[in-house]
Order: sequence, then structure tokens, then C-alpha cells
Amino acid sequence: MSLRDIFGDTQRMKRRDTVDVVGRLRSGMMVNRRPVALEQWRFTTGDPDVAGRIAALYGGPVEEWDATGEDDLQVLTQAAILRVVIPSPKWVRGEMKLFGRRGVLRACDGTAQTDGKPCACPQQLEERKEAAREGTGCEPAISIGFRLVDAPELGLFRYQSGSWTLLRELPDVMDALAEIDGPAWAELGLERIEWTPKGGTQTRSFVKTSIRVLGAAEEVEN
Repeated sequence: MSLRDIFGDTQRMKRRDTVDVVGRLRSGMMVNRRPVALEQWRFTTGDPDVAGRIAALYGGPVEEWDATGEDDLQVLTQAAILRVVIPSPKWVRGEMKLFGRRGVLRACDGTAQTDGKPCACPQQLEERKEAAREGTGCEPAISIGFRLVDAPELGLFRYQSGSWTLLRELPDVMDALAEIDGPAWAELGLERIEWTPKGGTQTRSFVKTSIRVLGAAEEVEN
């Protein structure tokens, strides 16, 4: 499968202008300098009122953490599924990016780079994943902007992911959002998937991130 097959209409995947958000949704954290995938959602924010409301809605204490930005408060919730409102299709985007020590070295949509040059990475998915592991190819950079169904007045949150599994779901998600062409109800979920490799005896697992569009929502403030 090529990346063009995954992305579909690449023009819909172009980068959108950034906007202010009240917090970020995260599916992992660093523990002893190692990344750990979580099975319940984690929120970070710089606003104590927002953090307190999140804790009241979804459980978990409000804690300080060693943040590199302004979102220095975190809530490790007890929620694996969140009901959200995506204001419009433009709040979901996906790119492929190659990162270096000083930031993004190049970005593409699977066919062309954002500077207009042809994509320099392999076109087949498995080859692209191998290049990303070796640090020579781009990796997914997915962004989802949303409001919480339980507290839309808090404002916009953003979830960012580098998940290849979520990348596969993105075209169907964007098709569903484009058909609604307005505010949409959706679910963001975390689920641990376990399997035993063929010929092996040891069970392996990973935490899958999913997004499911549920239908058109009532109008919300953009």
C-alpha cells in the first residue's frame, strides 16, 4: 500500500494555521527517560481551572510535571474513551515529517514536499516505516483539534500523534468529516491490543489510538 492510498486527496492534508488551545490531550508520557504508552488519557494545560475541571470530569489528581512549554499541569485521567466535538474538517490534519536536532528538516503529504519538491521518501508503507525508524524518512504528524462534549465551554484542545495505525484510519475519518462539513460528534479511544507472533510463545501488545466519527453535532463556536 502506498502513502497516496492512505492519504487519498492530498490537498486536504495541507498544513492549517495554528490556533491557541487551552490544553493538550496525550496518550503517553516519559518515565525514567523512556516513553510509556498509556491506557487512559492524559491532559496537560497551564490553566489551573481547566486542570481542575478535567480532574472532576474524568478522575485523576492535578499534578505539576517537568514541562518544556507552558502546560505545566497534568491530569492522568481514568478515561479510555472521550466524547468530543470536532468543529469542522479543518481541525483534523495529517502530514509526514522528518525531524532533526533543530526541528523539522522536511515535510510531505506522501507525494510532494511542502516546498514543492517531489517526496524524497519511499512510497510503499513498509519501506517508509523502515526509513522512519532509521531516521532517514518522514514519520506521521497527525493533529486533531476538538472540544469536550462534557465541557465545550473550556475551549479547544489538541491531540498530536505519530501513530502509523491512526494514520491508516485518517482517510475514512476525513471523508466522514467532509460529508458532515460542520461540527461533528466523535470518540477518541485508547485500547490495548495483544497478539502472539506466528511461531512464537511470548505475547506482545501495544496501545491503539482510534478516532470514530459519530455524526453531525449542533453548532459550536469556532
